[in-house]
Amino acid sequence: GFDSDDDDDDVPITQQLARQQAVRKEFLERKIERVERKLGRANERMSTEGALVIHQKKVAESVLENENIKLGKARARHKRSRVDMNAYGKGKEDSKNINLDRRALDDKPK
Repeated sequence: GFDSDDDDDDVPITQQLARQQAVRKEFLERKIERVERKLGRANERMSTEGALVIHQKKVAESVLENENIKLGKARARHKRSRVDMNAYGKGKEDSKNINLDRRALDDKPK
């Protein structure tokens, strides 16, 4: 069950170990190169994306500046409705005719 090359029988064990170590070292170096290439591509992508974000912010700022638009943190303003003084006066007159005991309008003003 143990497969070995015929050449390994004639080669001393120290040389066999040295060759195995060299093969492992070469394998690991190739693996490291692949990982470094992947990291390089990832870093390049990230720097490109970062540059696009910075460019987008600069474009937005220049448009706001060119259009003289100022952004602030003002509180929302609530629009007050205008009071119709005629309707207010009519309501005040009508309220005098309300009988709170019966909860109905009297036909005749008091």
